[in-house]
Amino acid sequence: MFEFKKKDTPIGNIAFISIMAAINVIFALLFAFLPYIIFILILILPLTSVLVALCCQKRYYPLYIIVTLGLCFVSAIWDITIPIFYILPAMITGFIFAVFIKIKIPNLYLIFISTMIQMFFAYIAIVFSEFVLKINIIDTIANLLALQNFDLFYVIVPSFIFLISLIQSVFSYMIIKDELPKFGYVINDQDKFFLLNIIACYTSILLSVIFAFFILDVAYLCMMISFLFGIEIAVKTCLKKNKLYIILNCCFFVISLLLFAIVYQYMPRGSGFLILTTFNFASATLALFDLLNKLKKDKMKKVENK
Repeated sequence: MFEFKKKDTPIGNIAFISIMAAINVIFALLFAFLPYIIFILILILPLTSVLVALCCQKRYYPLYIIVTLGLCFVSAIWDITIPIFYILPAMITGFIFAVFIKIKIPNLYLIFISTMIQMFFAYIAIVFSEFVLKINIIDTIANLLALQNFDLFYVIVPSFIFLISLIQSVFSYMIIKDELPKFGYVINDQDKFFLLNIIACYTSILLSVIFAFFILDVAYLCMMISFLFGIEIAVKTCLKKNKLYIILNCCFFVISLLLFAIVYQYMPRGSGFLILTTFNFASATLALFDLLNKLKKDKMKKVENK
């Protein structure tokens, strides 16, 4: 019976790689004939690569990539975008997931890094379509959504791509998280990097403010990143079961909406939505004060014990 466990022999590694490569080829063929199932495949594809990276020895992973891409190119030769823009990103994302799982990187950074990888390949696909296939994907989407006359459409494109990539990464993470315990791995969801989350939130907010004066689309992208960290921080503080935290975060959310409604009309054109980062800033500040207060109490306890 075939088992999902660490492979120690060459035969075991090659057999496992062959099975996972075959599964990826099947997915590539399914997408070639049924393009509308792409979102389902995006969620499943990283899992096979994670399993290869976790169960097989490291030196076999390049072989897995070469074999998988080669078979996908042959099986879907009429559409080379499938292995390049769907299979390859999924394998890279899966490998990084596995590496981060092994070194116990927190789940938030698993999601963030995989999101940036997905976003990177999305832009490669856009450039490839523009210069090789002579198709402007952004204009095509704008026309499909009847937004070609919306001035700010191109400003929010990076944020939109980030959001789509984030959704893909979150769903892939959810699937992988549920399966990993069966293979003896657990994703790190501890708070050891909580201070780093706060710093990252502050940094992305600051960058969104700075870029608002120069490159508005980058400012919105930084705002989206600040929401990733800000929401994580707010959820973690609320999960401490302190009613005050929950009430304060709810108040911060309402206040940010009120500020947006009041100040939006006075902001430079197109930059009004950046006001919503006040919620992230307030949540991060509350969490920082709580963390500092906890450190102060721990220090006092150590002094008393002495």
